[in-house]
Amino acid sequence: EFLKSPHLPTGIVHTTDSSMIRLAIDTSENNIRETVTLKFMKSKSAFLRELSFYEKRKNILTSFSSFTSNIFASVIKRYHNGDDDLKFREELIQKDLSAYQYCIVMQAEDRDLK
Repeated sequence: EFLKSPHLPTGIVHTTDSSMIRLAIDTSENNIRETVTLKFMKSKSAFLRELSFYEKRKNILTSFSSFTSNIFASVIKRYHNGDDDLKFREELIQKDLSAYQYCIVMQAEDRDLK
């Protein structure tokens, strides 16, 4: 189940009319605990635009391999689309997050929270 890993904390880091950002502990990869940023979004177009932005940024930074540290790039670990993933959508309903059908899971960085 998505919302069991990563585990959602109780606090919201940032919210707007169209999105919500939370920190979570992700244990989905080899049971290693890692802090991640979850960006929940209401708009599919905003979700797709953000995925495209990160993909373009990743491609640009990859061409300058010496500059690809976490200082310059948040890494998208995975994403979830409630239109395509019914189990994810059901979990959102159970957790009272049904307004947010889209989620991007990224490595957490200090600058993400400012």
